[in-house]
Amino acid sequence: MPRPIKDGNNFEINRSIVYNGKDINFHMPSMSACIKHYEIGFQISGSHHVYSTDGEWDILSGYVGTMPLGLQHQTFYTSNETHNSILIKYSFDIADYIKSEISAVAFNRFYAEKYHILNQEDQQVVRNIFEKMLTEYNINSPYSDSKLKALLTYLIIFIIEHELSHDINGSQGKKINKNINDVMRYIDSNYMTDINVDNICKLFSFSSSHFSRLFKQNTGEAFSRYLSKVRLEHAIVLLSNTDKPIDQIAYECGFKSTSYFSYAFKKEFLVSPLKYRMQMKG
Repeated sequence: MPRPIKDGNNFEINRSIVYNGKDINFHMPSMSACIKHYEIGFQISGSHHVYSTDGEWDILSGYVGTMPLGLQHQTFYTSNETHNSILIKYSFDIADYIKSEISAVAFNRFYAEKYHILNQEDQQVVRNIFEKMLTEYNINSPYSDSKLKALLTYLIIFIIEHELSHDINGSQGKKINKNINDVMRYIDSNYMTDINVDNICKLFSFSSSHFSRLFKQNTGEAFSRYLSKVRLEHAIVLLSNTDKPIDQIAYECGFKSTSYFSYAFKKEFLVSPLKYRMQMKG
């Protein structure tokens, strides 16, 4: 997996400069996933290609890249141009703070996009924020964490408000249907309860077939897949920050059995809940 943040730290921010982007020595040697932190990066120059278990895409100069939690992926540089980028890694505590500011639905949707495209003027604004965060991280004053948290929150809000619509193939995107947005908010607040397609359709007055089709059109994922990802994300926070038993975490996150929770967790993150907790504790 990508190298995690050091214990006790909320941020890790680095600049990567590679002068021969196509050199085969500069790529991820195998598939890996972020399961201990979130990442967001800005591609200042150069480009790279991402292969994942959920498709593949290019990160070009001026793009903001976001890697969904737990997504298995591998990166290759694809340009002879100097590869210059800034990568921000941040903890679950920081993510929880941002969710409290912008809503968990907006945060999850932001990370589901994988990359974000801005016009040239907005790219410069975003680059300035990344550069300012890198400088503040290196200063490492007693107030740096607070400043970085505020800057990161502003950065994500700015991108959400200014990004150009697109989908994974670069075509024009659409805003999420209001009713589906309401469903997503409901899931985020009630993931621990017995949610299924039938009771969602009854609650929001959908027919089953129409809802399933509309949900996937708007989110890019099947309802069951989206619900499972929300539950697993909350499970990761509990595994990382509490000593609660695995079966209690499974129950609190809406899984009907510990065995199914363990199966879903390992399928998503390629490691069992117990092993993940052991890795987090070193």
